[in-house]
Amino acid sequence: MFLVRADYVLSPLHLLMAISRKSTGTLFVTLLIAAFVLNWTWEMLQMFAYAGMTDAPWTKTIVLCSVASLGDVGITVIVFVTVALAAGTLSWAWDFKWHSYTAAALIATCYSTLTELWGLASGTWAYTANMIVVPVLNVGLWPFLQLMLLVPLAIWIAALISQRFDESLTSE
Repeated sequence: MFLVRADYVLSPLHLLMAISRKSTGTLFVTLLIAAFVLNWTWEMLQMFAYAGMTDAPWTKTIVLCSVASLGDVGITVIVFVTVALAAGTLSWAWDFKWHSYTAAALIATCYSTLTELWGLASGTWAYTANMIVVPVLNVGLWPFLQLMLLVPLAIWIAALISQRFDESLTSE
């Protein structure tokens, strides 16, 4: 898979090499942390709307939410790299262009909707009466909104923090 532009070709190898650069590495590490914290908090807050979770022991809930959050971190990274391939650069997050962040939100929303439909159809999880269901899609509102909002938010937070971190290093 390659992205060809008039002035260069961006391949997955180029992306991996770029991650090793200091500023991109800071962005990537910050993205992992931000995505985990945001998604873990969201997962914990929405547990009341899933069957079997309201009476589950606290330790079970923490473990399940942590595992789900690690999956959400993986999706965040995949979405970030997908937008980077389309934009032709890993630095797209620092440009703060609305269309890149919108693309990230749309990709994340498609993934979360398909995952939620699969989870419901396979019986992996079910909703309680507390879950608001999105008409037509027949998926819960909280999981529908989760990646739509948190993927671009995690990327934006990581871009801001890494940009400030880089500025502090260059000003010293």
